[in-house]
Amino acid sequence: MPIIQTGEGETDAIRMSELAPMPDDGASRDNRGGRPLRAGLFADAHAAASLAAALKRAAEIELTGVAGPARGAAPEAVAWYDDCRVMIARERLDILLVADSPLAGISVCDAALDVGVHVWRQPPLGRGFAEAIEVARRIQNAGGHYHIASWWEHVRDAILKVWRSVGEEAPVFSEVQISIDGPPLNSWRSSLVDAGGGVLINDAYDAVEGLCAMRGAPESVYGTIGKCRDRASATPRETEDMASVILKYDDGGAAHIRALWDCPPAINRTHHYGPESGVSYDGDSVTSLNSADRPNEAAPLPSDLLDAQIRTLIRDITTKPDSGADESSVERHLTASAVLEAAYLSAKTGQPEDPRRLFEARKWPMEAS
Repeated sequence: MPIIQTGEGETDAIRMSELAPMPDDGASRDNRGGRPLRAGLFADAHAAASLAAALKRAAEIELTGVAGPARGAAPEAVAWYDDCRVMIARERLDILLVADSPLAGISVCDAALDVGVHVWRQPPLGRGFAEAIEVARRIQNAGGHYHIASWWEHVRDAILKVWRSVGEEAPVFSEVQISIDGPPLNSWRSSLVDAGGGVLINDAYDAVEGLCAMRGAPESVYGTIGKCRDRASATPRETEDMASVILKYDDGGAAHIRALWDCPPAINRTHHYGPESGVSYDGDSVTSLNSADRPNEAAPLPSDLLDAQIRTLIRDITTKPDSGADESSVERHLTASAVLEAAYLSAKTGQPEDPRRLFEARKWPMEAS
């Protein structure tokens, strides 16, 4: 009988049977019994407060437990646990929401899926492409719904509407510009073991996913990645704070990604250019880039990302009998992971790398990528 430390500081004996798949007691786990879905939260301090607030706004969900480092994010009367496995067993969860490092997130999601708990988690799928493939295989065999958060899916319709309005078929050149404050030294984003990389995999991920959705997998990726903000008086981060990546496509088009930590001015914007016009977007709005004789037009982007994702999760759990995840979503995340892996690999080899070969090496088809 293993001994596990609970969140209240006392020592308690947890039988392994508590972590086994839970029997059907009449209160259906897909909410057909009329009760709220019981949710647990495993998140870092950066994400926990906003996720807890979004769950509070969802009448169909009851937050019953919080686990992990963000103890202060647990609302009053909501139990906190220092071991997510104990929370899953004790709170008899329907849903586990995870917003922490890939290293921690993957393991706690596996523990939830093993006992039939539905999962929502932030990307990336893994710290590298091999790990991402293993997660994708796990999703294929999941006994519950496995949702991967996606900013692109939330804003896709609004961006594509503006893109279609300028009359272009496909971008010939794309540019991603990111410059934001970097994480503190004690953040998991500063750890290679926890995060797998720095500014590129963490803060450029949404832009890379959107780039893959618009243009597919590139033919080659050339990356220059480094730590340029080290100071003699400060302990350096393990992860990179500078990345410059050039992507080349089969149709002759290209893209450039520039991502920086701690280098003003702050910016997070993507541009897609066609032969005559294009679009530009950030987190708030999308703007048409027209020829000189037509004015630019801007449209707002949806802003309620977490609320919308939770609504989608609730809808799928309560109305869709099938488990797993949408295949096109998984393939898009895998393509993004392959592009990022190729960039990191190129920075080591000094040569362009083909992300499509990563799929071949792992024997994973790219039909939907």
